[in-house]
Amino acid sequence: RFPWYALSRYASDYVNEFTNPKIVYQVMQVKPCFAFDNNGFFCNNSIWFLPLNDKFLLGLLNSTLGWYLISKHCTQIQSGYQLINKYFEKISIKQFTKENKSLREQVENFVEQLLQLNKDLQATTLETKKEQLKNKIDYCENKINQLVYQLYNLTEEEIKIVENK
Repeated sequence: RFPWYALSRYASDYVNEFTNPKIVYQVMQVKPCFAFDNNGFFCNNSIWFLPLNDKFLLGLLNSTLGWYLISKHCTQIQSGYQLINKYFEKISIKQFTKENKSLREQVENFVEQLLQLNKDLQATTLETKKEQLKNKIDYCENKINQLVYQLYNLTEEEIKIVENK
């Protein structure tokens, strides 16, 4: 009834989710590599996705604390982790209140900047411009880490544990 490659042949409820904005990630990761897709790309079975247009979650999952939480819940493989749903879904995502809404917005703003900076980095060929963009990317990533620590109310001692210092 359907060609062999048709997702709908198994009556997939989620086939339309591929065309929506989403967070995509490799099932097996050695470092955080969550990406945002707003182009409606399809992926194979080694790439999974969260059907969410949530830039805060993208920032959290790519943060140092996000990777630490992944390391505590997901199966270790060689020098990384396997992000299987039944373990990955156990990661604690901080609920938002009026008091911490501004932290969420700040993380989202830095994620937006990172998305643009990475586009610019891919487009440039000048080495000096690449270095400038990489420095800005490092700055934004550091700011996201600090905001996530603040959101989770981590102490300096806890931050050292998360960062393996």
